[in-house]
Amino acid sequence: MKKDYAVEFYFGVRPVKTFDLYVTAILLSLVVSLVSHYTKAEKRDLWAIIDEIGQKYNNRVINKLIMSVPELLEDRIRREIDKAIDVVELEEPTIPDPTWIDDEVGETPLGGALGYTYDFIETEKDDEQR
Repeated sequence: MKKDYAVEFYFGVRPVKTFDLYVTAILLSLVVSLVSHYTKAEKRDLWAIIDEIGQKYNNRVINKLIMSVPELLEDRIRREIDKAIDVVELEEPTIPDPTWIDDEVGETPLGGALGYTYDFIETEKDDEQR
């Protein structure tokens, strides 16, 4: 007696069944419409909550639904960009203190160079030494 075993193996993410996607879309649309109607909440905000829940619990059906609807996908991208901007903290550039140059001996009767320089400025003397 030989037994056959049916094994389905998927590389990467397991595909979402179309039936599950349609049923979920219909139910969530109904819930969003009802909650929006009775609470006067924005539908966009309710979909954002559903998307956040789907991402937190790694729900493939909700993720596929969000990725399939261009408006919902655009809102997700906008929220992700806003989160990334909030995370990045731009630091003020720091400029080092200048060094005073006062060469008493130089090419003119008054002396040489006079002024400020910074450590990050390369001079001709530095280039000649290299």
